[in-house]
Amino acid sequence: MLKHLSTTCSILRQFSSNAFSLRTHNCGELRKSDVGKKVHLYGWVLKNRYNGSFIILHDKYGFVQARLPSESNLKDLAATIEIESLEILNKCSNIPFPVIGNLKPEAETEIELRKRLTFRYFDLRKTESQRILHLRANVVKKIRRCLEDELGFIEVETPTLAAHTPGGAAEFIVPTQIHGQVYSLPQSPQIYKQLLMIGQLDRYYQIARCYRDESIRGDRQPEFTQVDLELSFVSQDQILSLLEKMIIDSWPETMASHKPTAPFQRLSFDEAMIKYGSDKPDLRIPWIFEDCSAAFNNPSTKAYGFVVKDYKKNDGLPSFGALKRKFSKLYPHYDHKNIRFINSKEKEVYGKDIDSNLIQKFKLEKDDLLVIGVTNEPQRSLKKLLSTMGHARNYLADL
Repeated sequence: MLKHLSTTCSILRQFSSNAFSLRTHNCGELRKSDVGKKVHLYGWVLKNRYNGSFIILHDKYGFVQARLPSESNLKDLAATIEIESLEILNKCSNIPFPVIGNLKPEAETEIELRKRLTFRYFDLRKTESQRILHLRANVVKKIRRCLEDELGFIEVETPTLAAHTPGGAAEFIVPTQIHGQVYSLPQSPQIYKQLLMIGQLDRYYQIARCYRDESIRGDRQPEFTQVDLELSFVSQDQILSLLEKMIIDSWPETMASHKPTAPFQRLSFDEAMIKYGSDKPDLRIPWIFEDCSAAFNNPSTKAYGFVVKDYKKNDGLPSFGALKRKFSKLYPHYDHKNIRFINSKEKEVYGKDIDSNLIQKFKLEKDDLLVIGVTNEPQRSLKKLLSTMGHARNYLADL
């Protein structure tokens, strides 16, 4: 059997997507050089043409048009495959949405998204869905190559069923057959990787699945994958430099124009909070907080603000008054009472003198929006105030 396999598979097939397959070619690789060859193709019928005499067969690699034996003399389809034998492996009703071509705007509506998720196996046939999965796989492959081949790391799988570890996010509990005994799904492999360091593995990594039973947000998911690392005998700067190399080396070729260069910009926690109100700020947003405490002429008052230039000139954006209501509804648990969305033409806000100081400080013009946060208890509530302003910054950038 092995001898037969080795004599019938070409060198190309041994090192291609057709190796160890019933097909000789995929639907995307036939060319003029293949004219006259007998090929075996497998795939899905896309649609009928010419009264059912032609079929379009497709797979993840591409399309091929095949002519049924009864059809003849169609000169405009000279590259069509002549079918010698045809076997229908399975019949299918009409699929609920097109799987070929780019998504239309209406495909992003809630109803259409629900339909796409219900029939996820069809949605995966879309070019964009395939592209995303291939992109992720390629990045992970490059990460492994960088860490293992160049930096001497070893990949170790750690248990998914673990003991409960207090602290951090809530954990998913997995019951067992023993009454009163449960497992927890790990928030991260933290304990295990520390044991590996004690065991002298020195450099460990894992493409790890992690689980946290918490509400879903843009940066929070109950189940996610992270590149998990642990090193012995290393400084903070060395870890940061290592991560920079890993990111640069694994950067997708399709996004080469956006490839970063080392060293990356570095911010301390305090600097990030004071400037952006977040420990993970989006630096694409141009607005930076400015300390405007002096405008209030009160040593116990701490105030920060940032300006959105020409806000009022953008049609379709909420009015100054509506901004506060919309923001408060979207982020109900933050420090709204100390945040204001104002402009230079608004009636007296903090008092004539203070308002004048703020207009001069931020050089406000009539169409500008000033987002300002003020607290008289800076030791206790400044962090919460800055965090709320950070959310306001992201909220305005997304409008």
